[in-house]
Amino acid sequence: MRPVSCLAVLSSLSCLSWWAVVGCGGASAPSEERAATQTADLALRHLEHTSPHHRGAHRWRPHRPHHSETPDEGGALEDAGAPLEPADAGAAEPPAPSADAGVPPEPTPEPLPRDIVAKSALPLHGLAGDTVLSEAELWERLAQSPAVCLGEAHDVPAHHYAETRAIAELAKRADGAGAKLAVGFEMFQRQYQDVLSAFASGQIDEGTLLAGSEYATRWGYDFSLYRPMLEEARELGLPALALNMRTEITRKIGRTGLDSLTESERAELPELVLDDAEHQAFIFGLFGVLPDHAAEFGLEDVYVAQTTWDETMADSAARWLNATGAGAQIAILAGNAHCHESAIPRRLTRRTQLAATSTAIVLQSELAAPDFSADGYDVLIVLEDTGSP
Repeated sequence: MRPVSCLAVLSSLSCLSWWAVVGCGGASAPSEERAATQTADLALRHLEHTSPHHRGAHRWRPHRPHHSETPDEGGALEDAGAPLEPADAGAAEPPAPSADAGVPPEPTPEPLPRDIVAKSALPLHGLAGDTVLSEAELWERLAQSPAVCLGEAHDVPAHHYAETRAIAELAKRADGAGAKLAVGFEMFQRQYQDVLSAFASGQIDEGTLLAGSEYATRWGYDFSLYRPMLEEARELGLPALALNMRTEITRKIGRTGLDSLTESERAELPELVLDDAEHQAFIFGLFGVLPDHAAEFGLEDVYVAQTTWDETMADSAARWLNATGAGAQIAILAGNAHCHESAIPRRLTRRTQLAATSTAIVLQSELAAPDFSADGYDVLIVLEDTGSP
């Protein structure tokens, strides 16, 4: 970790959250409250765009927001973890920025091809420390763990190819052992479990899933990236679990803190462990900030929101494992930061006393990068994009 790596970017939270986005001229400064709100939103989005090869010398690069600044019915904007591009044509597009957002609307990107994941297929192998695992050895190793957290970069199609392969291979081994396998999705929030289950069981079609889960505004990545994993689970008859906390809660925490929740909102929270030193160092390290200096940059509530994501997904997965019984396994699809050993895996183990394997999906070309680190991951799933063994 390099605590001064992004101090130039973080020199002023107001500048970060407003001027760095709209420019340092031509607009009046927002209120302090609005600046803090935008800081939290940008920071939460930043956490959803991290991967292991960024960790050594990471820079917090604020993303240009394009979503509406108008609160939804729950009083919150759409998920801070959602991408900055709208979903594909199969789902409703997010609203354009409001007039006072201070940011011109970005052009709507073209939808990805339906077969983008299949077209992105690459040979793959595993890496556990210094031990290279063949693809077969990789799946055999992961099949031994009651829980496997498959860490993805949301907008990389090849990562979703690896996840689709993992689902198929783990399902084959679970079936051979007479065990039950479920697939857990960060991309769907817990209140939409019935909708996701209806799709997985063939009761509803894709359009109904997208509309019923509010996919476009609550996740928003082009659905072509996630269709293959959902269809694989559906074809194999696997339970599909909606793991995540609703955005109204996580965004409110990130903006105004845990104490701002109402009594009913607090009742939705799982048990939160907020003093895990390794997790704090990892998350704040993604911003280039030491935990002791997090408050200076307005990141303490952002950390609580991130931890709420991790704890909720761990809680959702643990409930299924505990209810299903011995021999059950869950494959969790989530962002790389959520699959760090100190994030979902450790929190799931705390609830179940079962081993949870942390993985990160990476391109082979990334392994040689000077800022790459595999610390905190039991296994790397390596996509061979370099043509070398």
